[in-house]
Amino acid sequence: MRVWVAFAFSSRQRIGVRALTCRAQHFIHGMKLFFVCFRALRSSFSAQMKPRSSIEQALEKWLAEGRRQIGELVICGGAESGFEILHYADASAAHRDLQLFNTPQAAREIARFDVAGNFRPLKSAPNLRRGWLLKLRGGDDATRELREALDFFYPAMLGTLLAHQRDALEITPLRETLRRQSGMYAVTKRISNERANELIGSFCTSRGGCLKTILWQIESGVSVTTLSREKFDPSVNQASTGEQAIPLLCAEACNLLVAEIRRALKAPRNDE
Repeated sequence: MRVWVAFAFSSRQRIGVRALTCRAQHFIHGMKLFFVCFRALRSSFSAQMKPRSSIEQALEKWLAEGRRQIGELVICGGAESGFEILHYADASAAHRDLQLFNTPQAAREIARFDVAGNFRPLKSAPNLRRGWLLKLRGGDDATRELREALDFFYPAMLGTLLAHQRDALEITPLRETLRRQSGMYAVTKRISNERANELIGSFCTSRGGCLKTILWQIESGVSVTTLSREKFDPSVNQASTGEQAIPLLCAEACNLLVAEIRRALKAPRNDE
């Protein structure tokens, strides 16, 4: 029996089996390579055919209008060569003196801490650190990368502005925001309109407070009077550079203002 098996698998037959195995392996490898290339081409084609989002279309329109500043940022370049973002105070600096970044995700880290290394809980506060340059890719994805980077610097602000321009933005008075508070923040409901007006004037000022344009009132028919008219005008650049800007809009009092109201109510007043 053993002799018969040895005879059946002659050297010529073994070579044939090896050849078939080798061809099968090459075929499988070729098919794998084909599917890898196919997926890559399909992804590239889909990316090219995918329509720009409404926010990206609006962003292109704002840039075409000459609005090259948003918050403390200046936007240079264009879709073909790639957009560049930097701090407006560094606009005249030599680019070789700035730390270079080249992905939209880098904006998240740039915006995380101020120059002293302190965490920035309010991204619209005028304390963005300087000394960097974010250079993005040009081409079909240029506007998308710009939008992603700006969303890391100023979360949801582009969408908020677009909703406002479409008359679809819901604006919430401070009193309604406080009415929803519970637990440790329920005490904020007790603040008077006069004291709220006072706190807003110091906490929300564009000089050291927040660069957003306020759209809400203290309550219906009761406006904030401790800030200048420009603070409520979306056409005004809150960074006071004089350049046309994409405004950062505040449709509702933020959690930080609510926390400040609580702190003020818990603390003894100097005039008491």
